[in-house]
Amino acid sequence: MTIPEATKYGVDIPVGQKEWLTFYVTMPVDITTAVEVSFLTPSFETRPILHATDIKFAECEGKNVLCMDEHVDLQRNFATTWGQTGNVTTFMSMDTATSNLGYVTNTGFTKKWGGYVVDDDVFAVKVEVQMSDHPLTLNDQVFDVYFAVKIGDTIVVGK
Repeated sequence: MTIPEATKYGVDIPVGQKEWLTFYVTMPVDITTAVEVSFLTPSFETRPILHATDIKFAECEGKNVLCMDEHVDLQRNFATTWGQTGNVTTFMSMDTATSNLGYVTNTGFTKKWGGYVVDDDVFAVKVEVQMSDHPLTLNDQVFDVYFAVKIGDTIVVGK
């Protein structure tokens, strides 16, 4: 899993504004396996600092990973759940998003046919977050959004 340089060091989001954060996943070659992606936004004292508001596939160069491009409606086609961690008690404030992508296939076509590059095995998922009016947001603090991907029995977490 990689995080693009442009978002590695943070994004400045004013209170109330929404921003898309993109995460990239590299699938092993020649595999069909269950895949699940999850996002967790920060919270403090029963309130989320960032609200998770939407999730979708992002534009990506992955030629070998099937049905994972930006034109596929992630929420309509895959089981997506929104939730709250134990830290959040406010009504309708979601700080987690999880999408079960079912079984994902990396065909490895470009490796078999020639012209293979690592980006052929990549798909991208992005989450839309909205900055809350939490008191901590007034002090120019940095907050992490965590992304986890489960590929088969392996779980990788990044921020």
